Amino acid sequence: MSKEPHKHAADPPGSSLEVINTQKLTRAELAETIGLKPGRLSNLKDVKRLCSRLIRSFIRGEVSGNDAKTLSYLLSTYVTIAQGSDIEERLDELETKVNSEPE
Repeated sequence: MSKEPHKHAADPPGSSLEVINTQKLTRAELAETIGLKPGRLSNLKDVKRLCSRLIRSFIRGEVSGNDAKTLSYLLSTYVTIAQGSDIEERLDELETKVNSEPE
């Protein structure tokens, strides 16, 4: 990986921000870099853990900004779907309970 210094206008003097890893990772390499294994994303705790790994990998320069954005979007979508699914399940249980009570 080549390292080339990158200064941003908002960076304080002497800042050590760098752009690292300008090469494109394959999806498999990206998954390996952040520790994502097939079938390991099954609940919100897994998403939280993966987000932490993604942030650390991005900060270390192991994951590009575009890859981090893509994964963040996918994880956000997963969370939205998981929350909706949970609410739907709970609502179904409540409706079943209310409908089965004698009037």
